[in-house]
Amino acid sequence: MQLKHFASALLSACMLAAAVPAVPASAETADFSYTVLEDGSVSVYCNDPELTEVQVPASIDGYSVSALADSCFSQNAVLTEITLPDGLKSIGDMAFYGCESLAGITLPEGLDTIGSNAFTGCSSITEFHIPASVTEIGAYAFDTTENLTAFSAAADNAVYTVQDGVLFDKEMSTLIKYPEARQETAYTVPDTCTSIMDWAFIGTQNLEQIDLNNVTAIGEDAFYYCIKLKSVTIPEGVTDLIGGVFCYCVELESAVLPSTLKTIGENCFYSCTALKDITLPEGLEKIGAYAFFHCTSLDSLTVPKSVITVTSCCMGYCYDEAAEGTAVQEGFTLYVTKGSPAHTYASSNGIAWEKAANPYMLYYILIGAAAVIII
Repeated sequence: MQLKHFASALLSACMLAAAVPAVPASAETADFSYTVLEDGSVSVYCNDPELTEVQVPASIDGYSVSALADSCFSQNAVLTEITLPDGLKSIGDMAFYGCESLAGITLPEGLDTIGSNAFTGCSSITEFHIPASVTEIGAYAFDTTENLTAFSAAADNAVYTVQDGVLFDKEMSTLIKYPEARQETAYTVPDTCTSIMDWAFIGTQNLEQIDLNNVTAIGEDAFYYCIKLKSVTIPEGVTDLIGGVFCYCVELESAVLPSTLKTIGENCFYSCTALKDITLPEGLEKIGAYAFFHCTSLDSLTVPKSVITVTSCCMGYCYDEAAEGTAVQEGFTLYVTKGSPAHTYASSNGIAWEKAANPYMLYYILIGAAAVIII
């Protein structure tokens, strides 16, 4: 699955930069090494990647444990149970990355920070509770948690809240993460929400219909690999679809784009093999690389004259299994303005094209006919 390949690549890159504590603990806590922090507490790192049950100590060598280091338990695929100490304040970046057997975890009251990708790949966790003390959750903290059905949060948390199992900021203006295994097939974003975070719906398994309501900003790869999503209407006000927003939405049949849209990002509709109904709005300026790659049900696109940037393999290309590579899609036609960047793209890549109809021609015809009748 492409999503897992992407996660593995991210892990490899991040592991190169991860700092592993170098000070070994005493014999009774030999599974951990630690780094002394400025406040005199320590950040711990687990030295054994094959532990199945772990109790993180409250103190080591006389130092209180306040943090799990970056990548602390990363890639421990057999870890099933863990107990965290009450004094823990911070969970580092990628701390539990790839801990696919970890079925549950209780975050202690007093925890302040959950790092980026902290629980990415924890595919056995089904529920997650955010304590009142948490004030910072890093990017992609809960991604590829494919059995997560719901979040919950302490009512007195000042930064985060949960509605219907979905994680938001306290004002409910930003949707942070939709649980990937949430059972409902339809979802309406609350009226107060105007922003969808990066990767917010990535990997959602059951979602077929979504009402984006008042959303005006959609994050990168927000609906990547939503394999059941069938249709979507992007609200007016959205100007950019960044990255693979609907990449691998293999059942997506129709997408309505707003008149405000300026950019369709790289891989935006990549391999949306059921997509057959989409109109590019006048005012659109850029179509990113591979934006409509392998959209094999799409037999044509009309490119507005406003599009000034057309990038590689963005339209009219697919994966050819026989050739084991990229090929021009048979039976696909681009409707373009002659002399436009889209016309140049079609001509130079051997993609069938026809001259696009003038959207104002019918208007002029009707006005002329009305004038004749009046006379």
